Amino acid sequence: MSVTSASSNSLHNKYNPLWREDPRLDWVAKGRSSDEAYCSYCQCYVNLRRQGQEALLAHGDLETHQFIMNYKRDGRIAGRDAPTATKADLTQRAEILWCIQVAAAGYPYHTANISDLFSTMFVDSKIAKNVVVGRSKLKYEINKGLYPYMLKQLAKPIIDQELLYVLHFEESVTEAGRRALDIYVRYWSEVAGRVANILIGSHGIKRYDSEFTYHKCMEALERVNLPLRQLIYVSSHTAERDHLVYRSLNVAVCDSGGLPMIETITFNENVVYGAFAKVLHVLGEWGAEDIAWDLRAWFSTCKEPEAPFTALTEVFGNDELGYCSERVSNSRDTGLKTTYKVNNAMLYRHTLGLCKTFSNVIANWPALVKYFSSYVPNSERGIKKVKRFQRLHAAFTNNVTLLRFTYLRGIGQALDEFLDNSLFIEGPNVHKINSCVSKLIKTISSKFLRSEVRADVVTGLSHVKYEELDQQLPNDMINIGAPAGTIFKEVSALKLGAFYADVRTGYNVLFGYLTTRLPLTDPLVRGARALDPEVRQDKQFATAVHQLVKCLPQLVPHNVISKVLEEWDEYQTADIEAIQPNESVEEFWDRCFKMTRLGTVPKFRYLSRVIQVLLCMYYRETPGDTVLRHIEHRKTNKVAREFVNVNYGGAVSQTVINDSLVEAYTIGWEKYSSHYQQKGVMRQVSDTAADIFGDVTKSGFHGIKQAEYLVSEGVRRIDHGIKNDNILEVNGGLAMIEEARIKMRIVRTKLIHRQHLQDLDENNRLLSIGIYRVKQARDSGNRQGMLEGLKVLHRGLEGTSDIRMDIRPDSSLPHSSFIEIEEDNDRACCN
Repeated sequence: MSVTSASSNSLHNKYNPLWREDPRLDWVAKGRSSDEAYCSYCQCYVNLRRQGQEALLAHGDLETHQFIMNYKRDGRIAGRDAPTATKADLTQRAEILWCIQVAAAGYPYHTANISDLFSTMFVDSKIAKNVVVGRSKLKYEINKGLYPYMLKQLAKPIIDQELLYVLHFEESVTEAGRRALDIYVRYWSEVAGRVANILIGSHGIKRYDSEFTYHKCMEALERVNLPLRQLIYVSSHTAERDHLVYRSLNVAVCDSGGLPMIETITFNENVVYGAFAKVLHVLGEWGAEDIAWDLRAWFSTCKEPEAPFTALTEVFGNDELGYCSERVSNSRDTGLKTTYKVNNAMLYRHTLGLCKTFSNVIANWPALVKYFSSYVPNSERGIKKVKRFQRLHAAFTNNVTLLRFTYLRGIGQALDEFLDNSLFIEGPNVHKINSCVSKLIKTISSKFLRSEVRADVVTGLSHVKYEELDQQLPNDMINIGAPAGTIFKEVSALKLGAFYADVRTGYNVLFGYLTTRLPLTDPLVRGARALDPEVRQDKQFATAVHQLVKCLPQLVPHNVISKVLEEWDEYQTADIEAIQPNESVEEFWDRCFKMTRLGTVPKFRYLSRVIQVLLCMYYRETPGDTVLRHIEHRKTNKVAREFVNVNYGGAVSQTVINDSLVEAYTIGWEKYSSHYQQKGVMRQVSDTAADIFGDVTKSGFHGIKQAEYLVSEGVRRIDHGIKNDNILEVNGGLAMIEEARIKMRIVRTKLIHRQHLQDLDENNRLLSIGIYRVKQARDSGNRQGMLEGLKVLHRGLEGTSDIRMDIRPDSSLPHSSFIEIEEDNDRACCN
């Protein structure tokens, strides 16, 4: 059947079930409409509108279709030792392995084109000469083909083995300073013998939003086909539990037939950062945060000072300011705003507050005092009028500043030590949290509470009245650190009294926040302390496990509690080798889970179910996995690396190229091919239209589209500005329309048809009249006149849209021209 006859008879361009009787078309199925057919091998749709049955025969002749059909019919696997593998099979295998290597190693796409290099290196290899992997092709095949396949393969054990899993979402920052919402799924992997942490979604965000987070979590779970009924717990990066996300997910879990999720206190490093921020806020009049920023800005912009002050520039000019408040977006120093933003975004999870700056100030105190009190005033003329110098001079000529920095540095060091010993432990840390929290509370309380009160701090927080003065130490016994002893003698009694009053306020705020927010009395976290292998034989944790089991009805039904406790008693007395110095908690418990009774029955069958979920609840990924390239490539990189590690021991060369992997790769290839096929068709159509009809070139067509957008956006801004009496917005809209008129004048030089030229000139005149009327009414304050001018601009916008439709590249081409161009391009893309 010819193309012309297929186009003339529309009945032949509809799907016909009788086509399946043809042996060449036994793969055909009905598509989404009568104008489409579905290929069961390639899993794609074929358009029948123009060529009908001929389109199906052409698709069946494609090399890609033939390759997939042979694989699915013959069940062949292209491997290193496969004797039946053809050259095309081996070439595709090489391309698949290279795509996996690029994704797993994190190579940038623009450096991953190795076609010319391989053909030069391996001169005698026909496969190396046939490998074609460019930047765009790599991106499509990895992100659109292999990534979804690998993601589903990593999550497959949860579905096949019906494992319980934990959902975690957190906010991360890329190297470019962009914020992203990362969504993880954690479960205990029997194969790997550890907690598997899978990144199933990553989305760019401007600010955290609960509803957006909930919808993205649901989309991510649906993408990997994870059943909601197996979701047991939700953790997050937020300092407080996001009740909207938790409640919505909990309802979805119950509706899907699952049990209510575990509800316990939300605890992460942001809670600790919040404690330090509370202290900085309540002591805001100290200006410690402002001093730190001023020091950073001063030494990073001032000229190099003479000796002995050169070291100050090296210390403070490149100081890494970590956690800070809203100063990131409201910096007074516009020249350093970008630097501040990037530094804060990259480091706020790795350093606690301004402790490093405080320590540097204390270590260089004599030099700073001399520098700002004598050196700078004597070396720079007029410096005394600079506000930043005034602030720094006032700070370093006041001895109380040293006492304040010493106090804040001591708090920061205590919180830093707590994070390093608990939440910053790579892997599961639920077994360390309770003991570290207890130690932190005791450390803080020992600095300002009496000994008889301290004894009741951990055991009974509810009745400790630490705010009362008779419960606190006298001023001379409060521990603020170790400043120079002479400083106390040089500060007046009045200033010392005010300083100690602030110190008491800071300790009260910090202590109250920590005892309220930290999971000190939470039964789940207290019971999880028993998971630490170092306290295995400690009898005091037997009762803690009893309480732990009772607060987990989702994991331990009532009829199983006794069996769990029996296995726990057996664990405490069993002959188990102690944990080694270089052995992780996951490895220790994996050894325990693999212990059997009578050779086949697991010794800790019921206990393992509880412990595996607890190990997944509080978990920290390695720092190298949190800061990678950009959002799209980062998730591919992480998933691919995990896929290779889990399935092939980290060796890409051992990857088994099975049917499903080839199918996933082919889907990416098809999307790449169809995208550039369509792009090539549009390019040829545009060029052909300009050459044959003299209508408009491709650049001219894009120019009128840009002009239409500018006019539309300008009219919208003027309308919004008039309604809100915002003259600045009106001016911005007028400027956009003026820019659109300039683009139209450029487009005019590319038009030949007289009617199009007249339409463009008439439209430009309307826009000019509208701009004039709006300006006249704006200057006279006539709101009604501005609305009249806006009506004229609306007519100009409609005219711009009509012109764009009239001169679009395909408006004058006959139907047959499209068919010829598309046929030629199909052959070019397939070859």
